[in-house]
Amino acid sequence: MPTHRGTKLLLIVLALIVLICVTEYQDILGQDEVTDPVDYKAVLDWRVSRLRHVCSLHKNQMAAEHSSLYHRQQKLNKCTTSYFTIDSRNHIICNVLKGGSTSWNVFFGENNITATLLADCKPGECSRTPKLRIVQVRHPMERLLSTWRHLFKNGGWRSLDHTFRNFPQVQKQFESFYSNISWVYFIEELVLGDQFHKTEEQLEDIEGGGVWIKHHWAPYWYTCGLCGPDLAPDFVLKTETLHLDIPAILKEMNFPEGVQFPDIRTTGLDDNFEEGNNPTDVFVDKYFSRLSKTTVLQLYDMYRIDHLMFNYSPQKYMDIGY
Repeated sequence: MPTHRGTKLLLIVLALIVLICVTEYQDILGQDEVTDPVDYKAVLDWRVSRLRHVCSLHKNQMAAEHSSLYHRQQKLNKCTTSYFTIDSRNHIICNVLKGGSTSWNVFFGENNITATLLADCKPGECSRTPKLRIVQVRHPMERLLSTWRHLFKNGGWRSLDHTFRNFPQVQKQFESFYSNISWVYFIEELVLGDQFHKTEEQLEDIEGGGVWIKHHWAPYWYTCGLCGPDLAPDFVLKTETLHLDIPAILKEMNFPEGVQFPDIRTTGLDDNFEEGNNPTDVFVDKYFSRLSKTTVLQLYDMYRIDHLMFNYSPQKYMDIGY
């Protein structure tokens, strides 16, 4: 266990890291998101402009994240990116896991829209240049909580790992471990401690043991690419403002007014609904109060690029931490 003095020193070091980041990105950290509900297209345009600006800051090959953002062999997760057609126009949407992908799947089904994951596209089937590229995100901190609640608190891991589905005896061997992963253990050991360490090559093998589970807390830039000229989105949607984002994007896709977009929340096999079927944001105070401010700072450092790209602040979660 770290001493009080050691913990205080670590907190100071992390605070200095954040200060350096603030200095490095001061030209965008001070910007407030445009929120004009009358000209909502301006809101969406601002988000894309900010994302592209953050990408441009990392074009310098000396930037620590340059190689990961621009030179990864597999630039996006083909199992979370869907290619679909509306009125003979092709579109692509990349959804991060635990970022609202289930609602899109239901929406496609309700409106008889054929959507194909890039991983399932036959040669030449999804090669036409899309009219719109869309990415949907949520606050990185809240997404981590949603991931833990789904995978470990409510037993969602059982249906997500191909190894467990195909070999029930293997599932039994992991039962005691996966079923007892607390929120604090998840953050400190699995996320920050990288207990589920996988090489980049292993992460490309979705069928590999534990790989699909780990993709649930992969950074947004890793999941959706985002900075490459052929990957940069035309629209950035946020789960926090979907009630405003969706009508705007449906209009761009020539959908008639009044089309409803579903609000779907998935749960796991072990969910006893002790917390009800409430959205994750209801439980932010309950769970982040169990994390130290030092830990929240470490999370911010790990997901710093996601925060910067999509204009999310860690302050609320820092204030809640002890």
